[in-house]
Amino acid sequence: MKILVDGAALSRAVAHVVRMFDKDQPLIRLTAGDGGLVIEASGAESFSRAVVEGDLVEPDSVAVTGLWLSALAAAMPAGEVSVSTAGAGLRLSGDGSRFDMGLAVEAVIPDPPHMPEVMLDVDAAGWESAVSSVAHAAATSGEMQRTPVMEGAHLSGTLIEASNRFRAARATLPVELDADVVVRADWLKANMSGVESVGVEYAPDGSPRMFAVKTGMFCDMTTVIGGEFPHLDRVWPQRGDGMGLTFDRAALLDAVKRLKTADFSKKTKKPVIFAPNGADGTVLLSLTDGESSTGGSQRLDADVVDVSEIRLALNAQYMIDALSSLTGEYVELWTADGMQRRLKPCLMYCEGDVSEQLVTPVRV
Repeated sequence: MKILVDGAALSRAVAHVVRMFDKDQPLIRLTAGDGGLVIEASGAESFSRAVVEGDLVEPDSVAVTGLWLSALAAAMPAGEVSVSTAGAGLRLSGDGSRFDMGLAVEAVIPDPPHMPEVMLDVDAAGWESAVSSVAHAAATSGEMQRTPVMEGAHLSGTLIEASNRFRAARATLPVELDADVVVRADWLKANMSGVESVGVEYAPDGSPRMFAVKTGMFCDMTTVIGGEFPHLDRVWPQRGDGMGLTFDRAALLDAVKRLKTADFSKKTKKPVIFAPNGADGTVLLSLTDGESSTGGSQRLDADVVDVSEIRLALNAQYMIDALSSLTGEYVELWTADGMQRRLKPCLMYCEGDVSEQLVTPVRV
C-alpha cells in the first residue's frame, strides 16, 4: 500500500476516527484506493469513517493500532506525507521525517455497517442550534433512575426532544426525517458541528438500526436506542397559559448563576426560589443552603401575569442550562393553571427561538 496525502488532513482524520474506540477494540482500518485514504473505526455502538484525498500509488488495506497512529500522524511535519507498507509494518514519511509501526490482524476489526440509502441535506447552523439547545436535557450516566432511552434525544419528523423526567427541551429541526428514532444525546452533541446531511440505516425487517451524520470528509454512525420515548405532549404547557413571568434573559441567567455560588450542599442541590410581586412588577430570587448556613437573594424587574401569591422553586443548574440554550433578549416563564400550580412544569421560551425548555419545580 502507498498513497500520498496532506499531513494535516491525515492527523485530523485519525484523531476524529479514534474517538469511536472501545478498550477491547483499539484497531482502525486504512484502505488506500482511487477515492483516497479511507480510515475506519468501530465501537460497540458507533462507527466512524474519514476519507482523506490523496494520490494513489499502490492500493491495499491494513489494520493498525489507532492511538499509536494518531500520535505519530500528529508528530509528522506539515506538507505531503507518504502512507505506505514497509515489510510487516506501516510507514509514515515526509520532509525528512519517518515513523514505522507494526501492523495488526485486519480480520479482528468488525465489518463496517451499511450506509443509509438516503442522506438528507441539512443546514449546518440550524442542525447545530437544534441539537445544542436540546441535548443538555437528556439523562447522563451519573443520574439515578435513568434508562437508556432517557439518555437519548428523540428525533421525529421536524422535532427533536430530550428529557430526564425532571427537565425537558424540544426544538425544530432544519429537515424533516422520515423515521422516528432515539439517538444518544451525547453522541449527537459530539457530532453536531458542520453537519451537511443525515440519514437512517434500516434493518432487513424495516426497523431503524443506525443514525448517520456526514460532515465534510467524515461520516459517523451510531446504533439507535430501543424503547418508547416519553409522550411529552401530555405534560407540555401552552404558551400564555397560567402564571407568566417575563425577564431580560441575560439578567436572569446572571442572577441564577450568582445565587448558585451560595449552594455548598453535598447532598441535594438547593433550588432558586421565585417570589413574584404583582404590585411592583418585580420578582425576588433567593437561594438558601441550610447545610452550610449560606444564602443569597436578588430582585429583578419582570412583567408579571396572574401571580396568585405563588412561589416557584426551580433547580439552579437546570435553569442555567435552559437559559443558556435560549438566545432571545427576553425569556418568558409560564406555569399552567390548576391544582398545585407551583408543582406544574415551568415552560421557558424566547420569541423566535428554535427551542422551548421545560423544568419541573422542586418541592420545598
